[in-house]
Formats: sequence, structure tokens, C-alpha cells
Amino acid sequence: MLLEAARILEHRGLGDKIILTIAGTSTHEDPEYEKEIWAIAKNLRTSITFTGHVDNPQALLATHDLLVACSTSPEPFGQVVVQGLSEGLIVIASNEGGPVEVITNGVNGFLIPPEDSDRLADLLEKLLLDTLLREQVAGAATLSAARYADAVTVQELDDMIDP
Repeated sequence: MLLEAARILEHRGLGDKIILTIAGTSTHEDPEYEKEIWAIAKNLRTSITFTGHVDNPQALLATHDLLVACSTSPEPFGQVVVQGLSEGLIVIASNEGGPVEVITNGVNGFLIPPEDSDRLADLLEKLLLDTLLREQVAGAATLSAARYADAVTVQELDDMIDP
């Protein structure tokens, strides 16, 4: 979905305005899917870096402005979404599963239908052109992620276990 959105943005003349980093591997999933992603990326002019597995995602996230978590199947929680929010990134995620409980669409991030590349491209274009929207959402992201900080969640868990 993200690579298709990049292709759409290239056709709109915006491909040089985005730089993509694709983190993770398909080690536990479908290796054919990973090959397909590499083949699609090879045909794009957009700058794309594949990192493979990342031991310290916070360090990688700290170097980016936006996170697209475009899972095609519902994530039970989606830790990467909270990690992106806590770094003040604009997070775009599929509107099913855990991200729906973490993101308020248009406030602290964005939710889009899974596999809707056109919608993702439209949203990315809007974010490229609207600095104020990016700043507002990034600020709200950091605030909303605070409720998932280790100190907060550990205390809540302790309170539930030992009332």
C-alpha cells in the first residue's frame, strides 16, 4: 500500500518530496511478499531504504517525521503505533484492530482503510502541503502516547493486581 501510494505521488510530481524507510522483515511471514516489495520499490524513483530488523526502533523513529503502519490484517495492539506517537511522529495506520483504540483520526494521527493506496496518497499529499496540520497532529501524538508509557502502564497493572 505504501509503495503504491509513493507511485501515485510520483505521478503527481511529488515523488522527490518523500523519502521512505521500510523497517522489518518477513522472516515469520511470507518471504515471497518481501520479494514482491523489493521488486515494486526497484521500479520507483522515490528514495527508499530497507533496514531489515531494527533492534532499537526509537532511534530510527527519532530520525523521521511520519510513520505509516499499513498492516493488512488487524493488529491486536500495534506497539509500533504507540512508539511512533511517543516520538511525536505523525502516525497513519489501518483503521482496524488496536490502532483504532489509540488514534483519534485527524487529532493525534490518521486512520485509513487497509489497502487503500489512493486514500494514503491523498493524505500524504495533504500532509506534505499543510505544515500547521503536521505540527498540530505531532503535538497531540506525543501527549496521547504518554498514557502508554511504561511508568503509567506498570502502575495501572500493579493497581489491578493488588487493589
